[in-house]
Amino acid sequence: MHIQDASTDSPSLKNYYMNSFGESYRKARQLAADETGLGISTFPMESPYTPDQVLESEFLPEGQD
Repeated sequence: MHIQDASTDSPSLKNYYMNSFGESYRKARQLAADETGLGISTFPMESPYTPDQVLESEFLPEGQD
């Protein structure tokens, strides 16, 4: 089940997702740095994508289509 589908059934899940998106990205950024051995500054401080873009199944970052 996807977050988008689950949030339809339980709107509070969408609120939780929106509120935790930034913290989740910061943790993922650190994990990416640790796993790749690249400096953390390699990865943007803030997600380059909005929470809504991340949920959109058809969304492709620019230059990826």
